[in-house]
Amino acid sequence: MIKIKCCLVFMLYFSAFVCVKAQCTIELPDSNLEVNYNSLTPFFNVKVCSNENVYIEDTLVEIENLADSLFVYKDGISAELMLRLQIHLFADKNVKSSLIDKIKSQITRAHIYTLMYRTNNIEDVMQGIFLQA
Repeated sequence: MIKIKCCLVFMLYFSAFVCVKAQCTIELPDSNLEVNYNSLTPFFNVKVCSNENVYIEDTLVEIENLADSLFVYKDGISAELMLRLQIHLFADKNVKSSLIDKIKSQITRAHIYTLMYRTNNIEDVMQGIFLQA
């Protein structure tokens, strides 16, 4: 059973991901919200570019495979931290809301229930997080 799981994870990793650096343009919406951010909270960055490409960190992912890809990323997180796991969604302000809805559905399918919408400057980790629980 473990060999089958490892083989499936390996196949999924190579079939679902296209390893490239994020060639993406994101202009985030503005917000004046400031955040007291806890660095012990595990999170993954999901980026939706102006050309509607979706990345987990710097790895290009097909939207239909996003949930499976997130399961692979979650595999290394301990059970204690899993309950606090967050997705930080960086989406270009011109991306259609229907695409964001598809991404949110995929995140839920991966059993991740805390979604943070990032706003303001993409490099500023201390500002512009809006919680969607």
